[in-house]
Amino acid sequence: MSGSPSFLEVFKENPLFLLVALLLGAAALAVGGIGVLVGRKNRAGAAVSVVAALIALAALGVGGLASWQIHTVTEEVVTVPDLTEKDRERIRAHSSASANVALTAAGIAALPGLLIGAIGVVVALRARR
Repeated sequence: MSGSPSFLEVFKENPLFLLVALLLGAAALAVGGIGVLVGRKNRAGAAVSVVAALIALAALGVGGLASWQIHTVTEEVVTVPDLTEKDRERIRAHSSASANVALTAAGIAALPGLLIGAIGVVVALRARR
């Protein structure tokens, strides 16, 4: 493999973590939308929006776990005695790029939920001053 791996390649290597991060990101977006709608009428929407932001942070945490898992497995793989140093460097470089893609994908999944959560808090706190 040359260059950085694509999201699809990383997803094929490690589907569970990325799927959970994407689902959490979607859940955060949905809960944040509810928070904004509820927040237009009363301040209870602020609590719902905070929950949305926490769910989005959980998605980011899952991306961090995916990154950690990729590095952990790689360090186990490179301990094989038959590998040359060049092979070890190549495997580590690919692993690092894959871990970065996983963390970036989780960040992209979390960002909309964080933003809508923040908007929901502002909307709820401005409701019925």
